[in-house]
Amino acid sequence: MRGPGALDTDSVSAAFRAPLWHVVGEPRYGLYPIVHPQLPSVFVPSGRGDDWVFGVSADLTERRDEAEMTRLIRIAAGVPDLEPQIQRITTFNLAAEIADRFASRSLFLIGDAAHRVTPRGGTGMNTAIADGHDLGWKLGWVLNGWADQDLLDTYEAERRPVASHNLQRSVDERGSYRDPIDEIHVDLGGRIPHLWLEYESRRLSTLDLLADGLTLFTGTDTEPPPRASTSADGSAPLTVRRLPAVTARALGIAPGGSLLVRPSGVPARRAAEPALAAG
Repeated sequence: MRGPGALDTDSVSAAFRAPLWHVVGEPRYGLYPIVHPQLPSVFVPSGRGDDWVFGVSADLTERRDEAEMTRLIRIAAGVPDLEPQIQRITTFNLAAEIADRFASRSLFLIGDAAHRVTPRGGTGMNTAIADGHDLGWKLGWVLNGWADQDLLDTYEAERRPVASHNLQRSVDERGSYRDPIDEIHVDLGGRIPHLWLEYESRRLSTLDLLADGLTLFTGTDTEPPPRASTSADGSAPLTVRRLPAVTARALGIAPGGSLLVRPSGVPARRAAEPALAAG
């Protein structure tokens, strides 16, 4: 791993159960920073019901046991008689690092094993999930015989630039204040946009229409090939989706054209000519 490494002192977190929703009230949020002058800390809802995580700098703890965590949670929550059910206590630190390699033969790294980012900017989990999705469909294609193993070489090539960008953002003191218009293209990673449409009597997103193989999007002005087929050479199956004209134009599909998309939502080919001619 290369990068700045650990960026602060150790912190302590406690996963616990306690009835705090009536304390924080409505509306509900995903993060509750505590600005108590003697105990700056944070509460994070971590599941359905009353599951929470409490985080605090290790410098503010006297011990790392249930009694000490109970004392601190009561102070931070402002509820002196709260009886939290402590489930586990862990130590963590914030770091920014990226692995020299994401892959070696049959070994692949995703998530924190490949790149650690600070919570600043809120990109860590999204980056990890996108890693898993990208590697997952590519492994599926290779194991199904739809592509040769060279496809797996594209995993690091496509994911490293995003991870590197997010790492640098996470060490920027203003990394949480970037203009969304400047960052959305990074988060999407070239993926087609989410657009609602009525499709076969259901309200779906364009992303819901992506198949496990290749998806060919066309407009209604294009005579489609068969709805789904597998080529004779065993390559990835093709699923055809005919879109309303307005949705097709929003995806950049010219009249009579088509858009071939991978399972990740990233276009593989855009054709200006009618889809049948391209197929």
